[in-house]
Amino acid sequence: MAAKSPHLSGWEGLRGKKVCLIQGAFYNKELQEKYGVEGVAFPGTPEAYAALRNGNCVAFAYDDTALVGELLKPEWSGYEMPLDSILFQPWGMAVRLGDKSFADFLSKTIVDWHKTGFIIQLESKWGIKPTTFAKEMSAKYK
Repeated sequence: MAAKSPHLSGWEGLRGKKVCLIQGAFYNKELQEKYGVEGVAFPGTPEAYAALRNGNCVAFAYDDTALVGELLKPEWSGYEMPLDSILFQPWGMAVRLGDKSFADFLSKTIVDWHKTGFIIQLESKWGIKPTTFAKEMSAKYK
């Protein structure tokens, strides 16, 4: 997430620039080593959003779904998600150990969501750029 600008078109554009991160996030090390960002880590999202708004960072690297939701708020009208998502980590669901019937139900439901394209439809509905993972799972289960 960054202020709208025609100058940010790829991850390389963040090399050497301060990017807000969340302390302990799995992606911090790779963003710093592979993409050369100067990470500025905060204990939580309120502090990172404030730092971005105050110009302490040029961007905030975080979970797509959270950023898309935040961008729906009027106070973020001057911001966008200009770069493609990287470092995918699919979400998962868990059930109590031994609850086989509920685990089977969830498994069948998730496969159905991918088979029917429901996940891709939701991404589109909420303005999330199509993810590689959702496209791969849809193709796998069709």
